Amino acid sequence: MDTKARGDAKRADLKCHVLRYTPSGGRWRVGGEFNRGLPVSGGGVGRHQRSPPGPALPDGRTIFFRVFRGFRRQRPFLPVMIVAQNLTKTFKDKKRGEIHAAENVSFQVMPGQIYGLLGANGAGKTTTLRMLATLLRPTSGQATVAGFDVVRDAAKVRANVGFLAASTALYGRLTAREMIAYFGRLNGLAEREIATRTKRLADELEMHDFLDRRCEKFSTGMKQKTSIARTLIHDPAVMIFDEPTLGLDVMAARTIVKFVRDCRSRGKTVIYSTHIMSEVEKLCDVIGIIHDGRLLAEGTLAELRERYREQDMEEIFVRAVGMEPSSGDRAPARDASSPQLGQAGTGG
Repeated sequence: MDTKARGDAKRADLKCHVLRYTPSGGRWRVGGEFNRGLPVSGGGVGRHQRSPPGPALPDGRTIFFRVFRGFRRQRPFLPVMIVAQNLTKTFKDKKRGEIHAAENVSFQVMPGQIYGLLGANGAGKTTTLRMLATLLRPTSGQATVAGFDVVRDAAKVRANVGFLAASTALYGRLTAREMIAYFGRLNGLAEREIATRTKRLADELEMHDFLDRRCEKFSTGMKQKTSIARTLIHDPAVMIFDEPTLGLDVMAARTIVKFVRDCRSRGKTVIYSTHIMSEVEKLCDVIGIIHDGRLLAEGTLAELRERYREQDMEEIFVRAVGMEPSSGDRAPARDASSPQLGQAGTGG
């Protein structure tokens, strides 16, 4: 076989695998195949290198890599699960003219990462998320989710995304179990698979006490847990949560925050929109601050603290959006355990 033929044979043997990094052993282990091509971040590491690329991962975190089989040196690369490039959405209003709900919004999210989108109501959070979930068509810019373009491959994007909107409705005469099963069938799942996934979600979201009760009798927390379960019944790789703890009591909110954290530990890609500061600090690996439709700042909590020379997340937000008063007039940070931006609502 000549050199060209050998090269063609090697290139034909490309595979994509799921790798699991175990810091205790310092090795990447092949855990299964993942054949969809994804955009990849720059650089890479050798398979036996001890430090993983990108953000630090806890022991046993599963994430996806391209592995080029057939070559002497195997080099996995960290894919980018969500890419937003200059996303813009403009609405026209007879009285106010053009309204820029989102303007040139750009960011990336990696597997096993929670990206927090922090902003006041009306800042552009929901508009941005709806474009990523294919519910709104961008006026300009582009985005890919799980390797698929949100405009050209909208159906494939939806198959890989679970989107929890800030305001969701349930069919009141259905039970929670029936509601979840209905959405499982819409996603083409077999009955046995629906039953298995429903049990797992009910365990994780603490739903067994009301799983067979009608939705019309539910509290706000019960409705939200049911909405999350129906959104994620098809086990998507990408999860988008828009204000998931809005209006919930402390215990229900804690359950949902824990659930989102568990999703990250399973290697899911999560975008978490909120205006609750404490949730951002507890959950998010990377934080994007959005205001008036524009992404003004982005980074880890440590990076934002260093950049703005503030420890309190609320003070960081105020300085990032340019609302910081002079040092002599600055009011002390609020004492509330979970300070919020603006009034509770679904805008943004």
